[in-house]
Amino acid sequence: MSKIFRKNEKGFTLVEILLISVVVVLVAVSITMLFSGGRRTWTSADKDSETIQNAVVGMEKLVRELKNSPGLTDIGDHIDDTDIRFAVSRTDGIRYARVKLDGKYLKYGERDKVEELDDDGSLSNLAYPVTYLKFEFKKLDGSKATPGTDDPASVRSVLISMTTSENGVEIPLTSRAFLSADTAVAYNFDGTQDNSNEPGKDKHHFNEGNDKSDSPPPPGSKGDGVKGWGLSDFVIFGDKEVNISNNCTINGNVGTRSKSGKAHKSENNNEINGYLIVKGNLDMTNGSQVNNETALAACVQSSNSEFANNCQINGHFWTLNNVTMKNSSWINGTVYMPPKPEADISLSHQAKYNKRVDINVNKAKFILDPEENNSILPGESVFPVLPKGISDNEFTGSNDIDLGGNDNMVLNPGQYRNLKISNSARLTMGSGTYYFNSILVRNSSRIRFNFNNGPIWIYVKDKVTLSNSASFEYLNGDADLLYLEPKKGMICENSVQWRGFIYASDENAVISFANGTTLRGAAYTKGIVNVGNHVTATYMPPKFDYINKTPILLSSLFYPQNK
Repeated sequence: MSKIFRKNEKGFTLVEILLISVVVVLVAVSITMLFSGGRRTWTSADKDSETIQNAVVGMEKLVRELKNSPGLTDIGDHIDDTDIRFAVSRTDGIRYARVKLDGKYLKYGERDKVEELDDDGSLSNLAYPVTYLKFEFKKLDGSKATPGTDDPASVRSVLISMTTSENGVEIPLTSRAFLSADTAVAYNFDGTQDNSNEPGKDKHHFNEGNDKSDSPPPPGSKGDGVKGWGLSDFVIFGDKEVNISNNCTINGNVGTRSKSGKAHKSENNNEINGYLIVKGNLDMTNGSQVNNETALAACVQSSNSEFANNCQINGHFWTLNNVTMKNSSWINGTVYMPPKPEADISLSHQAKYNKRVDINVNKAKFILDPEENNSILPGESVFPVLPKGISDNEFTGSNDIDLGGNDNMVLNPGQYRNLKISNSARLTMGSGTYYFNSILVRNSSRIRFNFNNGPIWIYVKDKVTLSNSASFEYLNGDADLLYLEPKKGMICENSVQWRGFIYASDENAVISFANGTTLRGAAYTKGIVNVGNHVTATYMPPKFDYINKTPILLSSLFYPQNK
């Protein structure tokens, strides 16, 4: 039977076919463009990744070679902030290395003789492209070493700043390499060791005490016009314990006098740029470091020191007891301890130290000469005794100060009960002495300190709490003129920036800095100091009359007696 086509049964028209073809072409083009764009992005990302990897590899090699270097060559005209030369130890003896930026090429080379490094042809490409390279040299005391001026033997660390760039995107890289504390010596261009220093200048010292001086010391130093160790030498001192955790930076000396428990614990990528003085147990782990100075720990019976998980002491380490090191931890200096079997070092999982020297534990002085056989441990006076705090009978105030809602007040020195400032209120305090039962400052409120007529002393019977973006303004002075004594402790949290000296005199007091707070000055307590979560503390010397050898801000009890 023949098939009958009805008039309402239509096929595709030419126009419809053309439209479908156009749609198909557009879809195909879109898919092709997406695939092509993705491929270009992948190729670009792969190239960027390779660029970054090359720069990172170059940085790692440079840091590794500098850490193991016996010392820099003569700084003179041959080393500047973009060109560095140093000795390297190889199995066949000492060789000489050079690193410089040539155009966008980071170049590296080694030769048997120093003068051969003058020929740029001796260098090979280490990384490309590098658009910026700078070396900054630091001495043992943390001050900057100037190329062409300072002795290369004084250089203790090298800060390396490098920038790589690809497709208009700049990636900065920064790393610090610490030269070995025992081998940071200078080398002349004839390949011989430079021994031109004055006799005795190359001796290592734990601490000679604070030498008398008529001029102010640099920040973080231990020369405050009197001799010996005192609280005024520390940025943080907790008599019972000091705990530092989670990416904190401490610029100054840290100490604790505790004989039991974990006297000092540092974990999760902290840096102490100064001395670390721990009478009892020391526990460092997870990338924590002590830089530029010396550490002393475990100086009482049954105490010990433990290092784990890439933590470092970039300096010498003193102890009377056993040391446990594991998981790539490193003491980049000499370990001074009693002879075996009285004390020993346990190493595991690529942990290491540079050298060990036996010490005489029956003596107690402040000098060490590694070239002699009478290396000795510092004595008891290195651990300062904390002074007695203010008596409760000194607090007689009866009036509360409660500010809030944009209040603004000028408060004269005197006796008060509780001080509470909140909700953007403002308070001004002038020179003189204040007494409170407690202090609470929070919620974007502010205190203005005016030192027009001298220091400000604040005594608190209970605690001080500073939180939630509370802020402080300093007129006609700075941290070296502000003393705060909260007997039972202090809490600083949530981005508070405090400048001044804190002393919590109660044995159960706790001073806590947390969550992005900063301290400029110092914090001392007979109890515990806790520092955690991206806190920065920087030592500032208290105001001191260097002519008359008289403290201006702190009581004389914070300073050791002249010896």
